[in-house]
Formats: sequence, C-alpha cells, structure tokens
Amino acid sequence: LFFYGAVLLKNSLRGFTTGCTCHGAWCVSLKRVTQMFNYNERSPFINFVNRLLDILLLNILWIVSCIPLVTIGAATTAVYAILLKMLTDEEGYIVKSYVKEFKTNFKKSTLLWLLQAAGIYILYLDWQIVLKTETPSIFLLIVSIISTFVVFAGFLYVYPLTARYDNTV
Repeated sequence: LFFYGAVLLKNSLRGFTTGCTCHGAWCVSLKRVTQMFNYNERSPFINFVNRLLDILLLNILWIVSCIPLVTIGAATTAVYAILLKMLTDEEGYIVKSYVKEFKTNFKKSTLLWLLQAAGIYILYLDWQIVLKTETPSIFLLIVSIISTFVVFAGFLYVYPLTARYDNTV
C-alpha cells in the first residue's frame, strides 16, 4: 500500500509541477503544496527516491514473473536489460519496458535457464558424492569447488550478456 501510494505521488507530482493547466484548481492547489515543501523535480533527493522506487518496482516484477519456475531466465534477462537502460537513462515506463524485454528474450533466456538448471542439478549430484563418501579425495573436492564457481560465475555473466547483445545460444 505504501509502495502504491509513493508511485502515485511520484507520477502525480511529475505532471503537476510542470505548469500543467488542464486540471484547473486541482493543479493550482497541488502546485502550492509542492512549492510549500520546496519540491524540486531535479533535486538529488527526488532523483534518488525516483530511482529507488523504480528499482523496487523492477524487483517486484521480477519476483512475480519468477513464480512459474520456467520463466526465471526470461525474468532475469528482462531485469538486466532494464537496469542497463537505467544506467544510460534510456528507460521509459518500467512495466512496459519490462514486459517488452521479457517477450523479446523469452525463448533464448528460457533455454539458458534450462541449461543452468541442468548444471545446478549436476553440481548437486557432484556435491552429494563428495559429502556422502567417508574420506573424499582432495582432488574431487577441489574439482567440485572449482566447477561450482565456474558454473555460477558463468551464469551470472550470461544473463547480462543476453540482455545487452543479440547472441545465439
């Protein structure tokens, strides 16, 4: 509820402080309120709050779209695409951009997610072997640690790469 109210306040103040005359007395009263609180749309604090709310909204979108486990890859790629646009100040509406990126990268990202899930399952089996043996060899332990690091580092890198460039899987 607080989040919804903050987004409404953010969007309403954005429109009403730019000299809007289409809302009559309502605009004038909101203009007085914003002047009373020294609201400046370009102040660093307001920019920080706007960015924080955008990231919070993006996080909620990611959580909701990850509920069906098959869509984790597409959701992660869409988040990275929007975050990359935020870095260059190219983002528009967060929800609209997120849905567009989600649809655009769905097939490729879902295939990557299925590969990642298979890799995680193989690592799980590997660690079960290491942990169930009474005296695991040092070689097997080192290989398990290195393979775990490589798999997770690789998949942390592949989603931003997919979001940024038009690569084949």
